[in-house]
Order: sequence, then structure tokens, then C-alpha cells
Amino acid sequence: AIAGRLLSENKGIDSLVRSVISNEKINIIILCGKDTIGHKPGDSLLCLYKNGIDENHKIIGSHSPHPILTVTKKEVSKFQRQVKIINKIGETNISRLEGIVDTFKKIQ
Repeated sequence: AIAGRLLSENKGIDSLVRSVISNEKINIIILCGKDTIGHKPGDSLLCLYKNGIDENHKIIGSHSPHPILTVTKKEVSKFQRQVKIINKIGETNISRLEGIVDTFKKIQ
């Protein structure tokens, strides 16, 4: 398990994708907390997961100001196949988040 903050819709997502695909044991991402106003990296991550990137490496469907990645389409495809994203954007209650984690521990 890893935990971290996602602060940008480009470098942050690039780093996240590369970290996840380098460790095949990571198969669930719980996306939670407040999305950064303006950059909306959480929303961009969801768009990447659902839609991928276009030929210019822009996250398809993202409304962030600069959702351009350096990862390849192949890396994005691997990321999309490897993980399931649980969208809990906005959830900051630690007890509720622990409950979500415990639920997925039981499934694993």
C-alpha cells in the first residue's frame, strides 16, 4: 500500500502512472480528499483512466489547464488494465476511508 498527494494534472499523474505500472501488486487506487482547485488532478486521473490520451498526449476529457502527459499510450493502457480506481473525491473522513480500505483487503 502507498499513500500520497496528487497535486498536478501532468507531472503528478505521470509519476503516479509510472509508479503503479512498475509494481504489478498495486491494483486498486482509492482517489480521495479534496481535488486541487484549478488543476483538478483527481478529475484528470479519472479521465485518463476512462478515456486515455490523444495523439498529443493530452488526457481526453480533462478540463484541467494543462493535462499533457509524457507517458506513452502503451503505459496508459497498462495502467488502465492493471488498476481499478475507486472514486471517493471529496471524502476526507479517515474512518470512512479506513472502512473502504478494509473492504478491499477482505476481497484481496
